[in-house]
Amino acid sequence: MFETTVDLDEDLGSSAGLYLSRIVSWLRLNCTDGDGLTQHIHAVAVFLRGHYVQEFVEMEGVPVLLYVLSFPTHAVTDADCGAVIHLLQTLGRCGRSFKEYISHCGGERSVVQCCIARSPRVSCDSDLLLTSHAMLLEQCSGNPNSTTATFAALHLLLDSNHVSLVRMASQVRTSTSACIACSIVCELVSTKTPHYDARVIERIWDLVPTAITLLGNDSVKVQYDALELVHILLHDSSNHHALCTELLRWLRDAAVKPYGPIASSAVDTNDHILRDHNLPKTADEFYEVECFMHAKSHVVRICHCLDSILLHCPPFAATIIGLHGVDALVYVVLASIEGSVKWQAACFTLLRLCITHEGTYGVLAETCQHSTSFVRDILSDTAQLTTTKDTHEIELDTCMEMLVGDAAHQSTIWRHLYNQKWPLRPVVMLERDDEYDDHTLETLAAQVEATITPVRQDFAFEDGLLADETSPPQHGDHYYIQKLHTHFQKYRRPVQEAAHNHA
Repeated sequence: MFETTVDLDEDLGSSAGLYLSRIVSWLRLNCTDGDGLTQHIHAVAVFLRGHYVQEFVEMEGVPVLLYVLSFPTHAVTDADCGAVIHLLQTLGRCGRSFKEYISHCGGERSVVQCCIARSPRVSCDSDLLLTSHAMLLEQCSGNPNSTTATFAALHLLLDSNHVSLVRMASQVRTSTSACIACSIVCELVSTKTPHYDARVIERIWDLVPTAITLLGNDSVKVQYDALELVHILLHDSSNHHALCTELLRWLRDAAVKPYGPIASSAVDTNDHILRDHNLPKTADEFYEVECFMHAKSHVVRICHCLDSILLHCPPFAATIIGLHGVDALVYVVLASIEGSVKWQAACFTLLRLCITHEGTYGVLAETCQHSTSFVRDILSDTAQLTTTKDTHEIELDTCMEMLVGDAAHQSTIWRHLYNQKWPLRPVVMLERDDEYDDHTLETLAAQVEATITPVRQDFAFEDGLLADETSPPQHGDHYYIQKLHTHFQKYRRPVQEAAHNHA
């Protein structure tokens, strides 16, 4: 076997092309079992380094290499696949026409399918995926006539991100595929990278939904790349409104429906506590708990993303305020357990918003039913600390307790949020202050009282049941069924009479 191009030229001379054709023929016909595949791939690499690129293309060597990539995982190793992809990369570096030929043969799609098939066993930092990343990135740049093919390959990578996470293998595949796609997109659209091409930006799809989807990935590596993509999109102010809209829509969904798509048979009675990420700060190893929550909680992830955006692009705060982002954060604060990771994240983002944009105090005062001066007085000092300290280093309990008030005041905030189309969450109602008077609630209470009076007026007196005893009277189901029939009889009778008269 020849090791260098010098040996190739000296020993074969004009017969080198014939040997290359035999190697290609063997790859086409006899390499399906993987026997001798590594040596033949190495031989092809020697010929390509010896300037036999055009001869290799004319022998239809590129389709043969793509054929090797389609082999099942037991027939070809990851190292051999990486070597084949490196050969394609070498061909693409020979000129634009070779890149176009690789795209014409479906090279990008074959590489992507190879990565997806093997990604359950490899990580984002494996040689195979790093080689694939480099090859796809080079095919996407300097290849304008093949933009459709290259972008279709990226779409295939991103589409694999939407596979249901039923098994751990599929989750790993999702992460590795999305990792490659997001990194390539960042390289193509960032003006600070050597692969930036303005023509690519003009033809690429809407990246805002893509960035939000990738932020929802469970892989921390994908989340980081997605956040980098978000920062790149922030350079164009025309993306601010769409980006903020998607983030706040995601925040609303995560806050209102925190449990996610889970099979009903698999839901434990206490599982919602974990999935809602409302664990209190009483755990002994809270640092480990916090790290786990950061990886799993979408609310925490969104809040951290907003924090990063506000630091990177302060004008984005006005967009958040204009799209009612303050209401969303207040909703999370009220609906979460005080002191939980999710509660802390929402409080921290609110304070970061206050220190970034002065108008936040006024909007927050309207939502929380306070004066602007009062909100500024209780939050300004703590908000200033968010620029120098992390969440766990700031005491949030006091200022947030003053902001949301007692149970009576919180009900007014809930009413404001309800008027803004936010759904009400189950809230433990505490005893109201004597001086607190709410005409709306009093009216509802009177209506409820009038409705249930016919049901309870015939209750038998229970001996031994005093006013301060909590045990309710014990009645069978039949008793309450009879009471319900009696209660609704007055509604049925007019309907029956009207039907009889009509007949």
